[in-house]
Amino acid sequence: MNGESLDSISTLILAIIKFTLDDNGAWEWNLRLVGTFSALSFFVVLQLFKNAYEVSWWGLSHAIITGVGAMAVCYLDYFVSEKMTGIQEPLRAAQCYPPLTSLHRILPAITMGYA
Repeated sequence: MNGESLDSISTLILAIIKFTLDDNGAWEWNLRLVGTFSALSFFVVLQLFKNAYEVSWWGLSHAIITGVGAMAVCYLDYFVSEKMTGIQEPLRAAQCYPPLTSLHRILPAITMGYA
């Protein structure tokens, strides 16, 4: 990081990403398998819960996972990307730099699995 310290929310988000994804090898995961696994997971939720209590549980589970993930990604892009890499978003993406975190990398595959 370019000598700048991160705020506590950014540090917490990055620690959660490291613990849940990076420590489990998310940078090397095959994205097709991530999409397939998420599709199977959402299908299992659909089969188990159907529309109990008139709630689409598979849609709700997808919305929670991708919503919270997207919120974390946007927060990191806006507040942390320049501190971590020296390049602000969206310039990083426009210049085809790699994803900022492993969550940035796998979140589209999770959404693909729902589709």
